[in-house]
Amino acid sequence: MEAVLMQMNDTVILQPISYYSKRFDPTIKAPSVSAPELRGIIFALLHYRHVVNRIAIITDHKSLIRFIQHDKSPELFKYLSFIGSSGIELKYQNGKLMYSSDALSRQYNSFKKTGMEELTESRHGNSKLSFEDEKKLLD
Repeated sequence: MEAVLMQMNDTVILQPISYYSKRFDPTIKAPSVSAPELRGIIFALLHYRHVVNRIAIITDHKSLIRFIQHDKSPELFKYLSFIGSSGIELKYQNGKLMYSSDALSRQYNSFKKTGMEELTESRHGNSKLSFEDEKKLLD
């Protein structure tokens, strides 16, 4: 999950001021499709709790908006109650327009690709990566 903390400047344009990323354990089964998105919102709120008070969360998960308004699943009640008590406004925006948060995942994928290229070079003797560095690239 990726989060971008943005602040409106004097010309009413949102500017990124901080990025946050967290990888969830892939072995844990989510109770619904919206659960990971809700967990991501909670982790971002907890991460930025010392700097935010009145905020709008912009998500590209359109069904999450409907889910929060209509579904009252007991499994997700803790997430919904936390979000509700935080006084946040949740808005939808098409994922294609969310350049800042999209850049986080693309940067990671770019790094992984570069890392694998370095690993390949090291196996052919073109680079001097230690065993520990190779192991890090594979993780």
